[in-house]
Amino acid sequence: MPLIPPLPDTMTSKPGFAALQQAANWYAKIQDVASLQTYPAALQHWLEESQENQQAWQYVLNISQHFTPLREYGAQALYLRFSIFN
Repeated sequence: MPLIPPLPDTMTSKPGFAALQQAANWYAKIQDVASLQTYPAALQHWLEESQENQQAWQYVLNISQHFTPLREYGAQALYLRFSIFN
């Protein structure tokens, strides 16, 4: 779950590749528990730099929601696999 709440879905066009790549990198960084204390302020600064960054962030958040069921299924499968052998 992201620390920065999703922005309103006001995208009229797809953000550029560079902004999407940066947003994906930020998303990966905030998913890392070790970086939860160091990145949120920098992420907020990045979001405030441009509307394209905000659009890219929203785009990445929207796409990541499609993978939530897979992550939950993977965690359940992993738990079951190891609980059977213990």
